[in-house]
Amino acid sequence: MAYSIGDMVVHPAYGGGRIKAIRERSFLDHTNQYYEIHMPAKNMTIMVPVGREDEVGLRPVSNSHIIEAMWAILGGAPDSLSDEYQERQDGIKDTIRGGDLIEIATALRDLAGRGETHKLTQADRGLLEQAEAFLAGELALAKGVALDEAKKRLRAALSSES
Repeated sequence: MAYSIGDMVVHPAYGGGRIKAIRERSFLDHTNQYYEIHMPAKNMTIMVPVGREDEVGLRPVSNSHIIEAMWAILGGAPDSLSDEYQERQDGIKDTIRGGDLIEIATALRDLAGRGETHKLTQADRGLLEQAEAFLAGELALAKGVALDEAKKRLRAALSSES
């Protein structure tokens, strides 16, 4: 899928951002065009080769239907996670790396729910923070709100679990 300057996109590893420019770069005698994407949640800029968007996993910011589905998931009852920490953490890491908003929302809800009944390990807390940051970054772009406001909304949705 081709993108334009100003488009809001999500990178599976870095989260949500806005395309600021399309630049030509030369590496090893090859000149290619790259999307220059500013990632506000991480306060960084990344470059994605034009024409390799799908291969990289770049996608548009989620639409309102997907955002509504995310809210429903976050407000729902959490599923139990494996007591085997390695299995639990590997599964959640894979989910976050996949960059799917709904799957990450499910992982966040389930980790937060586990935190209500078990003491989260340091690694679990780190994964919870990563999932929250990913969702907040995309939510901030989709709704045009500040990152802190997006995090507040996510936490409020989690605290209203059934």
